[in-house]
Amino acid sequence: MRALMAALAFLALAGCGFKPMLAPGPSGVAIGPVSLAEIPGKSGHAFRTELERLLDAERGQGPLRSLDVKLAERVQLLGLRVDESATRADLVLIADYVFRDENGKRLFS
Repeated sequence: MRALMAALAFLALAGCGFKPMLAPGPSGVAIGPVSLAEIPGKSGHAFRTELERLLDAERGQGPLRSLDVKLAERVQLLGLRVDESATRADLVLIADYVFRDENGKRLFS
């Protein structure tokens, strides 16, 4: 019964013209090739490496776009011992980004 309901829901979505925002367009790619600027710091390097891995699937046809990312890192120490050494910490990363087209025009941020 659940499978039937799920199938009907998918058919209803297909009939209404629903299309995921990042679905491939007519050219076959969703975003296209993206140039990713260096992100300073150890966390920036790890973040950039992961972004490169995720965006590498989109290498192909289309105009080269650019992504600039600035990271703000904050470490909050938790679980302090008597000698004031931390046993745990929260790492908070806040990313400000600008996605630009091939002419340098800001698409979104």
